[in-house]
Amino acid sequence: MLKFNDVDGIEDLRFLYSAAPLTQARRDSYRALSMYRDSMTSVDIIRLASASPPQLDNVLTYAELDLIADFAAADKPDLARQLRAQAFSTYLPPQQALFAEMMPSGGRKAPRGAAIVLDDALGLVQELNAWRNASSEPLEAFMAREDGEKLSNQRKFTIAFALENIRQLVEDEAEQNYYKGQQGIGVRYTDPEYRMSNQHAVAQSYRGYQTFRNPAHQRQVQEAAAKASRAQSWDKYAKYINEDMRQSFLRRYRDEVDQADAAKEARAPDHLRWLQSEQLLVALDVFDPNDTEHALLFEDQMGKALVGMNATAAGEQWLERWRQAGGSRENLFWRALTQNQEAIEDEVARLFGEQGTLAFLDPAALQSRLKKLADLYDKSHALLDSLADATAGPPSSYLVGGALLVDTLGNSLFQSKLATLVDKPINKLIAAALHARLGRFAEHFQLELRDGKALSRGTKARLDRAIDRSFDEALRAADKGPMTEMRIGHALVFLELWNLHNKLAVTDKNSREYVEAAAAVVALTAAGVELGATAVAMAARSSNAAVQQGAKVFSSGLRLTAGVLAGAAAAVGAWYDIQD
Repeated sequence: MLKFNDVDGIEDLRFLYSAAPLTQARRDSYRALSMYRDSMTSVDIIRLASASPPQLDNVLTYAELDLIADFAAADKPDLARQLRAQAFSTYLPPQQALFAEMMPSGGRKAPRGAAIVLDDALGLVQELNAWRNASSEPLEAFMAREDGEKLSNQRKFTIAFALENIRQLVEDEAEQNYYKGQQGIGVRYTDPEYRMSNQHAVAQSYRGYQTFRNPAHQRQVQEAAAKASRAQSWDKYAKYINEDMRQSFLRRYRDEVDQADAAKEARAPDHLRWLQSEQLLVALDVFDPNDTEHALLFEDQMGKALVGMNATAAGEQWLERWRQAGGSRENLFWRALTQNQEAIEDEVARLFGEQGTLAFLDPAALQSRLKKLADLYDKSHALLDSLADATAGPPSSYLVGGALLVDTLGNSLFQSKLATLVDKPINKLIAAALHARLGRFAEHFQLELRDGKALSRGTKARLDRAIDRSFDEALRAADKGPMTEMRIGHALVFLELWNLHNKLAVTDKNSREYVEAAAAVVALTAAGVELGATAVAMAARSSNAAVQQGAKVFSSGLRLTAGVLAGAAAAVGAWYDIQD
């Protein structure tokens, strides 16, 4: 609440809502430059304070305060429930205290003051992003439902896919045993052109002979036999499993997933519409493009605005469009990846122009070419280092948003069908930029976990190797390769972490468990899966609605991430359903 005692002395009153404290340079811009000043909310305070104030834009009178959702919810239980379930809470002054403050005084009959409505396009985008990501609540209810034996659908799901994985292992072993059994058995061919080779069969064989027409016939027969071995290998176990019941459950599960996916896709357009709006671009002007701390704050806010959008077809298409285009004010992919910093944007623009040659550089030459970009990112790393020196480690609020953002942008690249084409120049450039951004990022997470103690050289080397290997393999892998392993559980882990971050209180900002989950996935190692399962189990036990929401997002990207966490059991059951 603000009080003005001398309204006659105010010539021009303008309000600005910012998600981050303004730097001095940015504050000067809003004071001096009309392009920024005109974007602020203007209020004619003199007319508002008159005996008969007119209806003004962006102003709510005392009689209109019930239009504020938080106040209207006082006698609307459904609205109150929805507000409590939102990822971002508001902290308005108590309604009665506010009304008391606005009571008439000095012999006047009309209440004093008014409510000023400020635009928060960035908050709108973040809320719509959260709303889309929360589309899995019906699926979560289905997964938590128990039967008469207190067996939950989540447990059934884990068992159903575990059985599928076990069956795959049994069949693989049967096939391997078949081919091992073929070793030492001689081969004779009946086709005339191969008869000369039959004289070697005696020397090669000690377990008898097999006769085929030619090598192609041999391969055909053995492949059919191996296939039969696979099919028969499961027969001795099948009698212990009610396959009809398993398939019935899986059909019901897939129906629930399809419904959650449909809801998620239906909610995506609203988020994308605001994501492309001029209002959002104006809201992002508050971030200083030449300030290291604002680079991290921009990442944090964009993480909340973008995370999870690559789990919808429309969202991924829009990210792909941004990826292929050059940097611009409207291109939030590249603005986010460059931390909204002019120096990084300029260097990436130069690299963008050289993308055709980057794909053909050897690793040493590429690293040399990217050194300037890595040095620019090191400015934010250095800021985190200074925070680590002053405290027990960098604050989570400077890390988690960036982790979420990098994961979304990087995962979006790996989900692309084009990601398996290593000669795609733009993919090479994006991977290089992500690598430069991540270079020391994971170290800072580990530094916080170790209470500020420096990492050993060996630990740093292992982190660097993990990052290098993960990017290299992900860009080369097909739909069943390491890329898939990295994606298992990504959406669930990060959405859970994101929802937690939105609700972090000061006392919780050093929560080690969730930062550790982020660190593992940011490093893009398989360890992220196991840590993610732990994070989900913890979230499910939380009394916080926003934290619980993260554990509910089983549908966010199931089709795209090709896997799901098995919950508190800390085991993973992967269901591959990728369409090329």
